[in-house]
Amino acid sequence: MSPQLLVDPGSDPANIDEDAGDRYEQDRKQYTQDQEKQQTKTTVQTGEADDLEFPEGGKGWLVILGCGLGSFMGFGMINSYGVFQTHYETVLYSNVSSSKLSIIGACQASILYFFAPLMIPLVHAFGIRQILILGCSMMNGSKGKELLDLVFLLHIFVSLGGVIWPIIFKNMIGKHGFEWTVRTIVFLYIPLGLAVIFLIPQKLDDIYVFKEETISNSKWNNEKIKQLPLAYQRIFKNWTLVIKDPRFLLILVSNLIGAFGSYPAIFYIDFFSHALSPNSSVSSYITVIYNALGGPGRILPALLADRIGRVNVLLIWLFWSAIAVLALWIPSIKEKIFSLYVFFVAFLGFTAGPYFSLHPACLGQIFGIRGSEPRMQLFMITASPGAILGCIIAGSFVPVDSNDRSLILVSFNKVAIYSGLMLMACTWVLLFVRASISRKISVFI
Repeated sequence: MSPQLLVDPGSDPANIDEDAGDRYEQDRKQYTQDQEKQQTKTTVQTGEADDLEFPEGGKGWLVILGCGLGSFMGFGMINSYGVFQTHYETVLYSNVSSSKLSIIGACQASILYFFAPLMIPLVHAFGIRQILILGCSMMNGSKGKELLDLVFLLHIFVSLGGVIWPIIFKNMIGKHGFEWTVRTIVFLYIPLGLAVIFLIPQKLDDIYVFKEETISNSKWNNEKIKQLPLAYQRIFKNWTLVIKDPRFLLILVSNLIGAFGSYPAIFYIDFFSHALSPNSSVSSYITVIYNALGGPGRILPALLADRIGRVNVLLIWLFWSAIAVLALWIPSIKEKIFSLYVFFVAFLGFTAGPYFSLHPACLGQIFGIRGSEPRMQLFMITASPGAILGCIIAGSFVPVDSNDRSLILVSFNKVAIYSGLMLMACTWVLLFVRASISRKISVFI
């Protein structure tokens, strides 16, 4: 049992009481020792690691709504990038390689995954509302970066954004051109961004505050601004503690590999559809189909996960997403069957969702809430290189400035094989983690 701390260094490393420096340092050292002992034990639960209950209320749901709108703007737009990729490759930049064009969309995901975990000390130092204002301002300029709290229910908004943004794009691009289409989307971002800024910072009542500082209650603090270098030093120290767990390290590897396989499939489904059946009305809404099935593909596995375990459900869905790419996409390329491709996109949308929703949720079930902040930070950062490098690798298989439809279609065999094998490798690594906990199929993990 660690002593009573002035501040929990694991949750808010920047919060330092200058009047009690010696006592804080002693407490911090004791806390670090306790953390090291706990992390080196690598204790893993086969059920829920924590059974804590948290209060719910109107303010909490307002925060979820605000975060959901942020997901609608951010991840929803990232999942819609395929329609932009197609327009870039066929109209604006037909002489530029697919790998270079995919960087535009992949950068949105990579920047989000890399920088979001590093924003926590800034939130505590400058205040949540100030950071949200900065983040939403960046959204309005670039259509795809945000700072959010990752709440599982927000994936509904991700799917909704992935449905609405492509419809707006497809319906406006032919009538009003690319510039006014993008401007319209930016104009829509303004009220959405304002809603995010006002909904997320909800001050908590004292009875619901379990530590001295919470993100929602954070305000501008000059002392914490001065202590930012030390805050990041604490974060990096916590990373070295949690990464000692070999199971957690393998989960990071599975997340990294999965990002290499997931994003190429998301970004190139619209371009391939256009190449396979350019005159089909369904082809224009292939991204909508993918994201529409992504909603139930996130909700239903979550309900099932509460009954049989998140890792168990995630393994099933990851396996079928890999099979979908290898067993459905490749035959649709070879036989040029558009109906089979539409079925593949719908099936992939349904099976790929849990990689984004259940994967991070597995951390809480296996390892518990204690130490969850550094684990989630590392989890998000490891997805960063896969998003951008995976798309660059997949894009290198697609020929540049080619009008040969058959050549373009054949090149997607390599894209499908690459994406499918990455998803399968992600599944096998996670299966190894699951087997290291228990080899009994019926165990709740």
